[in-house]
Amino acid sequence: MISGYVGNDAIRQLRKELERNKNVALELMVGMAAKEGLTQQTYDALRQLHDELRCRKHPKFKRQGVFVFFSGPNGERARGMHAKAYLFDQARGQQLIVGSSNFSSSGLAPDGNVEMNLIDTSGAPAKRFVQFFEELHRGNLAVPIDLIEDFPIRGKAGRGRKKSLATLTKVRAPVGYKRFKYVDIDLARNIDRQSRSNLNCCFGKGRWSRATGIIRPRDWYEVELISSMDVTSATSYPRGEFDVVTSDGFQFRGVTNGDYYKNLRSADDLKILGLWLKGILEDAGCLSDDPQELVTSETFESYGNSILRIYRPSARTAIFHFPRKKSDL
Repeated sequence: MISGYVGNDAIRQLRKELERNKNVALELMVGMAAKEGLTQQTYDALRQLHDELRCRKHPKFKRQGVFVFFSGPNGERARGMHAKAYLFDQARGQQLIVGSSNFSSSGLAPDGNVEMNLIDTSGAPAKRFVQFFEELHRGNLAVPIDLIEDFPIRGKAGRGRKKSLATLTKVRAPVGYKRFKYVDIDLARNIDRQSRSNLNCCFGKGRWSRATGIIRPRDWYEVELISSMDVTSATSYPRGEFDVVTSDGFQFRGVTNGDYYKNLRSADDLKILGLWLKGILEDAGCLSDDPQELVTSETFESYGNSILRIYRPSARTAIFHFPRKKSDL
């Protein structure tokens, strides 16, 4: 297999299938990992898969494992491989699938992205694909993941976030807040369809100045959560302006507005809520401050939780709680 990107859910399901069928051999090439890096959780999942594959024996396929594409024989990472291709070599013949689907739930699941793939069983394209795979190995462009030192791990808080920390006021972390009523917002709900809204509103239309004609792109940390009716109708859902204290000890002003108060944001500056939420995901190694990176369902899968719980000590105060483990809610 060659895939530009991989998802942790797909890796877990693959390992289950391999455990059930000891006769399957597998070779996986991850095309964009060296150029763009991996989150710590995805890297660990691929290393575990690689170690398991190295222990498997197969009479025909001697080389098994997880490999990373490098664009040059000296370890350059200037280019990535964005290709997606899957070759199934079975006793009854070969089947090659080439298209747009990454090896992830969003790329392969029936309710994931809309993708297009072509299936060929004639043999000629499969033969060329095998040759291409071998050329990658001969040119030292396919490097076993366990042989890469100091693998680039994405998601450590970047310089941009550290410069912006002044917009978040550090306070004493609250205690005993779990006794208050609360409302839950699932940040992953429909997130893969929201490439320009909610946590991804930074990719929406920029701000246009009528006076100068200049469009100013939105900052990567801009966030505005749009809640559904079942959330806004809850008695514990905040309405209007309110004071926010986060469970990890930050303070800012929040506000809800729009129809049914569905738009939840930080007051005055959209970046403040985003700085806190995206900052948590960055520090957990599930998101980088790359200005082109979307927040997706796989981001929350990597983090381990997608629920933002809002506790309400009073009508004008709220405690935001976004733990990494659902059991900590």
